[in-house]
Amino acid sequence: MLDVLHSDEFVDQPPPEVYPTLLSRGVYLASIRTMYRLLAASGESSERRAQRGPMKHVKPTLTATAPNQIWTWDITKLRGPLPGVFYCL
Repeated sequence: MLDVLHSDEFVDQPPPEVYPTLLSRGVYLASIRTMYRLLAASGESSERRAQRGPMKHVKPTLTATAPNQIWTWDITKLRGPLPGVFYCL
């Protein structure tokens, strides 16, 4: 079963996609749950598709050296003295 799950055709597909494909060909090797158990036993129960790692983006900074060089808008809410009271800047 692991050879089938590691084949080029199914290497990046989860068991719920492999199972019906095999059934449509008239091949029954194991249930979906058994496929998950076999993958977990071999330490492969996590995401099987290639994943992109987290990306770090640089915060944009703006520097004005004279008036009216940079225009922006911001909706900042500051917590007020009572619950549910906010001040919008």
